[in-house]
Amino acid sequence: MTDEPFEPFDQKWLTAGDAPREPGPEVLAEVRARYGYRCPACAAVLGDVPEVGADNLYVRRPALCLEVGSPVDRRHTWRLSVVGNRTATRKSYQPAFHPNGVEYTYILCGNGHIFPYSAALGENEKHFGVHYWNTVAAMGPVASGKTYLLTRMLDQSLTHVGDFPGGRRDERVTVRTFAGAPLEDYTLNQRRTQYDATISTGQPIGATVAQSLAPYQILNTLVSPVMYDAVTELLKETVTETMVDETSWGTMPPQPIMLRTRVGDGTSGRHGWTCVVDLAGEFFEDRDERSAVGTVRERAALRGYNALVWAIDPLLEASVFDRFAREALESQEAGSYDRLLRGSLRPGATSDDPDAENFTRTVRAQRRRVQRTIAQRITKLEGEFLTDDLGRVRLLVAVSKVDVIRLALEKMRLDDIGRSGAFKAGIVHYFDHVARNVGEVYHPDPDCAELLKRLDVRVVADEYVLQQRLSDLADSLLDHYSDARLFWQLVEEGQAADVRLGNDPADPYYDGPVLHVPSIGEHLRLALQPGTPDQAGRAGVDDPLLTRDLVMSAMGCGLVFALGYGEAMVGLMSMPWADLRIFLCSPLAATPQERAGRDRPAMDPLDDDVDFADTEERSASLTQLLLRVLRGVL
Repeated sequence: MTDEPFEPFDQKWLTAGDAPREPGPEVLAEVRARYGYRCPACAAVLGDVPEVGADNLYVRRPALCLEVGSPVDRRHTWRLSVVGNRTATRKSYQPAFHPNGVEYTYILCGNGHIFPYSAALGENEKHFGVHYWNTVAAMGPVASGKTYLLTRMLDQSLTHVGDFPGGRRDERVTVRTFAGAPLEDYTLNQRRTQYDATISTGQPIGATVAQSLAPYQILNTLVSPVMYDAVTELLKETVTETMVDETSWGTMPPQPIMLRTRVGDGTSGRHGWTCVVDLAGEFFEDRDERSAVGTVRERAALRGYNALVWAIDPLLEASVFDRFAREALESQEAGSYDRLLRGSLRPGATSDDPDAENFTRTVRAQRRRVQRTIAQRITKLEGEFLTDDLGRVRLLVAVSKVDVIRLALEKMRLDDIGRSGAFKAGIVHYFDHVARNVGEVYHPDPDCAELLKRLDVRVVADEYVLQQRLSDLADSLLDHYSDARLFWQLVEEGQAADVRLGNDPADPYYDGPVLHVPSIGEHLRLALQPGTPDQAGRAGVDDPLLTRDLVMSAMGCGLVFALGYGEAMVGLMSMPWADLRIFLCSPLAATPQERAGRDRPAMDPLDDDVDFADTEERSASLTQLLLRVLRGVL
């Protein structure tokens, strides 16, 4: 317990007309529309009031309303009240809370996750007015590169126009990010700080970062060191004793990442709010039979996502990836592949003792089991992740750490990954899937439509001709992007490319058909075209399928097939409501290796001639991924 005072509810203060904020039915309906009945991060109560038991107490921990006032002597005033209960509240009195001094209002779910509340009430339009809401789940095994990927992705700029000379920004669809309330921005800012620490000191983002982003830590750090004590007293006062469990309130999972965006300027601007829930790999680990029912119930409540990001770590597939990459890298420098593995698995997670090889094998196997579990469950989206309104869900697969593939391509080809023909089969499957769903799921731009028309089973009557076209296209893409330099241009650097589609693309006098893949700058210009104005007259962004996304997804699908997840991809493609895209990503833009640190192992780039990328450094694939993540608010 801390010594900072707070005072319990005062009945005289209530009758004086200064009642705590109590969301009524209309406001709760608004909160439900934004976030759902349950918290998207943990399934606790959020846009609802729990049932009352026989003892006249709640049977589940309720949502809380937190009002934060202006700081006095660098200390915030605050008031905490129970949603749906006018008599349960706590407030600060040194400095004294006053309702006229409230600057920010938040709603906390039953587990403490923090959400902007004033935005849901439509107050303070300049700072909190939100027109479109977007909730995204990100999942992947431990140390899959997901945290680095999300942090750098969310810092990608969508206003860059330098790649297309003479291009003009259309201010109606210019996308800008801007600051939200302090408790909203804290999680992303902390991740940026940890990312920067990796660049400057080589220390990886570890489990301790997740602990520092626990909601109770954020509240105690940014609002008041007695916030947790105040919450505990409210829970004991309003919740059935057996359900209080104050030791678990505000601990896990970590606070979601939140990002505010604005499309356009002035009165026609569209304000968007995106919440990215970073689901820990442990969420998908097998539970014992006794807890299975509760686990299913919690997962069934997580039905408010507009998009899912599934991060795949290729290095966990030892039987596939070691055969592809070890020989190629060891031929350049002995011992490099083992250092790379230890750096990838997170420095310090493995061991340098005589049994290090077995220890590394065990760590990879444990994380691969989680990765495989996600692959199995992601194909059952109707039961666990589908939105309540059955709207179209954006399925985004991000294959991480492909910088290792770039290094191996100095000696190998892409179709050397996995079993023979697997990479090509993935490319063919994706093109066939998109061509079959043009007009229903995918709406290609003219250039893309022309290509897909030649691959559409509904248009091409001769099945042999169709299969030959798909095969030839896959072969051309494999030949082109098996060049390490061209592969990296697709993934990271973003230059335009002309893929030769003829029988002899290496011919110096080649004059056959060419597939033009635009630069990332041109892709941004094409992606941010004004769409049809909404009822308020705001011009949103159109949503065409563009050539760069099509090629990126086809190559990504090939890699996912080669890694052994072909059945999962076919399952996702079979869902008529799903918009499936795949991205080849390198979160740090360089391959990490383990090195000795002062107190603990650290990591630095395997290649001495490159550095880890800053979060704001342009990445073609992460820019494309961000466009899809934010599609719901563009």
